[in-house]
Amino acid sequence: MGSMTTRGSRQRSARKAERLSRMIELYENLLFGLTLFSDCMAAYYQDQPNIFTLNENTFQDIKRRINTAIAHAREVLQKAGADGATKAEPARFEFPSFTDHPLIDRIMEQAQILVGTFERMFPGRSRSDRLSHGELVSLMVEAMEQFELLKTAERISNFTKEIN
Repeated sequence: MGSMTTRGSRQRSARKAERLSRMIELYENLLFGLTLFSDCMAAYYQDQPNIFTLNENTFQDIKRRINTAIAHAREVLQKAGADGATKAEPARFEFPSFTDHPLIDRIMEQAQILVGTFERMFPGRSRSDRLSHGELVSLMVEAMEQFELLKTAERISNFTKEIN
């Protein structure tokens, strides 16, 4: 009976660690999306540096908080894998909330669209390779089209629900 309990405990620990790994990946995508969003804003407001600086300060704070959380989550995973005493840690780890920013939902949605658009437009390209100004503009245009398609689909879905 003891070996079945141990095996079940290991499986639960593995699932918790896997869930935390997926959350790390999700937040890494969010961080990359925010970087793309910030780069696009820099390209868009290149002639208005004051506006860009205001936006960039907001993004830097959010990116710093995400980076700190990712580093801590990786540390928790590493300890959980090396030390049986900390197996519960992945289940207790929580990423920070960003609800204190008034536009965070819209920014995160756009960041996700930018990541998906980047992956479609530049398959296999390393995320660490900076985009040129022209590539950023192309990415912005394509992402805006995707965002508008998403919003149109949401409006149609809401309208359909209302008439049914």
